[in-house]
Amino acid sequence: MNIVPEPSAVNCSNTFTPVSQEEVKRIIQMSPNKSCEIDPMPTWLLKMCREELLPIFTKLINMSLESASVPHSFKSARIRHLLKMPGLDQNLSKNYRPVSNHPIISKILEKVVDMRLEQHLTINNLHEEHQSAYRKFHSTETAVLKVQNDVLQ
Repeated sequence: MNIVPEPSAVNCSNTFTPVSQEEVKRIIQMSPNKSCEIDPMPTWLLKMCREELLPIFTKLINMSLESASVPHSFKSARIRHLLKMPGLDQNLSKNYRPVSNHPIISKILEKVVDMRLEQHLTINNLHEEHQSAYRKFHSTETAVLKVQNDVLQ
């Protein structure tokens, strides 16, 4: 049985904690080298120049966190329509799925917010006990094992 903490026990904050240059540096280093056409520079070049750009990226992200808003330029994306499976009829629109490619700065901000939300959920014990999707070290395999175990018991 999962007991939800009392609202007063949850650490509710109106803002996310600011990001450090070290965090931004780690996120950039872990980012894949693929780039989006709307990025002002390719990711591999950003990685090469990261020391010079870290203060700027950190400031932009912290301003976004402080204002609780995402700059309009972070919201642009390059939309591609990819065939769902090889061999499908390319003339049918239902056989395609849209994929959006966002600028690297947008992805960095998204990662920071994800880390802050995950930290908040973990600290305040707000995760659903049996959630398997979108959680680290949880997968469909753990969900299947749980169901199998419940059936066997």
